[in-house]
Amino acid sequence: MNIIVFGKNGQLAKSLRNQTDLNAQFVSSSDVNFLKPREVTNFLEGSDPDLVINCSAYTNVVAAESDENSAHKINVESVERIAKFCAFKDIHLIHISTELVFDGKKKQPYVESDDTNPLNVYGKTKELGEKKVLAHCKKYAILRTSWLYSHYGENFLMKIYKAALNKDAIFGVSDRHANPTSAFDLARAINQITNQIKNGKDIKGIYHYAGSESTSRFRFIQIICEAMKEKSIINEFSIQESFTNTSSDGVMRPETATFDCSKIKSLVDLEQKTLKNCINEVIDYIK
Repeated sequence: MNIIVFGKNGQLAKSLRNQTDLNAQFVSSSDVNFLKPREVTNFLEGSDPDLVINCSAYTNVVAAESDENSAHKINVESVERIAKFCAFKDIHLIHISTELVFDGKKKQPYVESDDTNPLNVYGKTKELGEKKVLAHCKKYAILRTSWLYSHYGENFLMKIYKAALNKDAIFGVSDRHANPTSAFDLARAINQITNQIKNGKDIKGIYHYAGSESTSRFRFIQIICEAMKEKSIINEFSIQESFTNTSSDGVMRPETATFDCSKIKSLVDLEQKTLKNCINEVIDYIK
């Protein structure tokens, strides 16, 4: 099967390449510029894939507020190009989305059928991208995830890891909650879905995939630092607890955007691992 994975240099695509046995062509922004959506169509027509996995996205939540045009081209217009191609070729699209399509007012774990209501530009473009997939694709899996981390790139875990190593001041908000998700585990879930598609299963739906534990940013940081201390990477750490209204970067986010992941159990075999176990696995790759 000819599989295209967009977003080669991102943490999820790197996890697919290195933590699974997925055999695919990994495509970077130097190969296809998502800021020029026509290039996406041209590339797909020349590659003639049997399955497309879209891990590419404009993910800088803060920058998106002042650069909505770029976020829209990458998260909406280019996604529409992919969706239309997959519909025309009658092939599957696996597309990654986010908890930021929700406003957090539910206060209970979100299920896939809950209404979306994003609070920021990034979330709005991801919601629109989802709608493009729903409007055009006949075979698709939209995978919403949250607080993705790994040892690749500048994600939240790596920022805290480096700050703890350097003994920098660390602040963590205690009034925002979600499910931190290992990019390794999400990659493994995508690989399972891919294998089902290879075996002839038709998939059509939105699915939530996230870590099994919901927590605050503050507690997430604590667990990262505790794991580092237990592995003798650091001797001590200090975290300043804060709140969104006193440490905000000016971007509105949901206070609570946790996921109910029951639905995806029909597609993948979920191994229930603690957040600490997942963090330990990632940190072991850093050492």
